[in-house]
Amino acid sequence: LEEYKKVAQLKNGVEKGSSDSPKSRKARETSSLTVNKLRPGGRQGQYSRFSEDTIGDYRLQGYGISFEAVSNGKTIREISITGIENLNLTVSKSGEGTSVARLKLTGDIPRTEFGVRKYTVKAIDSSGHSQIYQGTFRFPVPKASFITTNKQLEGKAGTIPYDPTNRDKTKFIQAKLPGPVNQKNIPDRAELRVYLVKGGSNYNGYDVLVPHARGFTKIADGLPDNEGVVTFTPDRFKRYGVDKLGTDEYKLVAMIVRPGTDTPVDGEGAISLLSDTGIRATVDKSDL
Repeated sequence: LEEYKKVAQLKNGVEKGSSDSPKSRKARETSSLTVNKLRPGGRQGQYSRFSEDTIGDYRLQGYGISFEAVSNGKTIREISITGIENLNLTVSKSGEGTSVARLKLTGDIPRTEFGVRKYTVKAIDSSGHSQIYQGTFRFPVPKASFITTNKQLEGKAGTIPYDPTNRDKTKFIQAKLPGPVNQKNIPDRAELRVYLVKGGSNYNGYDVLVPHARGFTKIADGLPDNEGVVTFTPDRFKRYGVDKLGTDEYKLVAMIVRPGTDTPVDGEGAISLLSDTGIRATVDKSDL
């Protein structure tokens, strides 16, 4: 009898589950909800084909950047964005509670922000379905500047400045970025490096949005610390076959590169302009 009851209960359970399945399928109706980025000044349905925006002047004014969520037969309960923290952007919304909702970004982005920032726009309709749009902001890499002065390089031509105890960093050649490196702005599988270079020039041709340095020769490189300070150690000179300073003028270039390489990541804004000022070592004349 016990075995019979168990079989009967299992059978009833299967039948009940099968009779409930159409209701389950009905509850899981597909949604027509979509989220897209609008073209600048675009009307409803005029969407951009590009998910990445290079913002060379750090400003989102006028049309700014707008996103549109559309649902056929339902209303948009909410549209929101994440990933833009500390970018000083104003978020304005319209159309929540209707079938078409928009989200717009405007504002002046701090110039201490640089690199690549990914963001996500999410919309939820009245039935609870959600849809996302993922995009990227690319900011120019800022110019680095020297901490080391020409005075500190007097008589240092023919050497690589360093401290054998590795305690006094000021005895090395040092540079700095305008601020700390925000890792949120560094793409996956990439890193920010600062290069000591000679030669080169700044390019601002008709075919670029973001001016950058070109034609330079790398002398050494270094990774910025938590404060944006870069220290050029002797081993980072040897990487480029340099065992002593000449009397050339040296400048700085910052780049977002693929780890372990000098290859900049794709897209504009990955290479900075040359530093405004340079440094130059002089020959030691103490024995003359």
